[in-house]
Amino acid sequence: MIYLLKTKRQKDSGNRTLLVVGVGALLVLLVVRLFGFNPISRMLVFMGAPLWGVSQSVSEKFASLVSLVHTKESLIENQKALQSRIDASYQDALQLSVLRDENASLKEMLGRAPFKRALLTAVLNNPTQTPYDTLVIDAGKNLGVILGAQVSVQGTVVGSIMEVAPTWSKVKLFSSPGEEHQVIIGKTRISALATGLGAGNFDARIPRELDVVSGDTVVFPELDKRPVGVVETIVVSANDSFQRILFKSPINLAETRFVEVDLGPVH
Repeated sequence: MIYLLKTKRQKDSGNRTLLVVGVGALLVLLVVRLFGFNPISRMLVFMGAPLWGVSQSVSEKFASLVSLVHTKESLIENQKALQSRIDASYQDALQLSVLRDENASLKEMLGRAPFKRALLTAVLNNPTQTPYDTLVIDAGKNLGVILGAQVSVQGTVVGSIMEVAPTWSKVKLFSSPGEEHQVIIGKTRISALATGLGAGNFDARIPRELDVVSGDTVVFPELDKRPVGVVETIVVSANDSFQRILFKSPINLAETRFVEVDLGPVH
């Protein structure tokens, strides 16, 4: 009898446990159905929120950095474009200045020597590019240039034609080293023999009692008294009965772009 009673109590206890578990499960399902309560999801959300916040902050900073890099690159490109435009404008200004000076020079030169035929020619090589104080010009026999023709710049004689080709000529400057020319110095018309020293410079010796001052004009008597130079320095030695006159062409031949070739009188 005792064993039968014990077995019945165990069965009743098991039935109650099953009933409680079943009712609990039904309640949980009912709550989930009614309120959408998902504790696992809530827990994951709670645990992941700090990580999402950090991720969002990093993303925002990265996007800001990328934007800054793009902005800097854009500024550099704009700066390069502006610098290119400035350089182009500077070159245009230089070219305009050259053309303006060239135009003024041409107008002045074309107004000289109205009773002579003068051929205006361009200088291809100046004394800094050729030896022995010579020029190469872009006119020759085809335009009437002949040997010995005088060459001048803005009314100042600088040399003569020493070689002629069909389309070019070579000019030997009067200041070539060792070249000798008869000249007249100053208002008192002192005659002297001048020797070329190169680069537009000349040397002459005259008696020391003759009156010459710095700034006096020096001319070639046989060239219509056109100027060849200006007195710069006078050297007087106590033991020398002569004084040394150093004069120079007023034309900077290293920068000369055009010369006039004398083709003879107008007929």
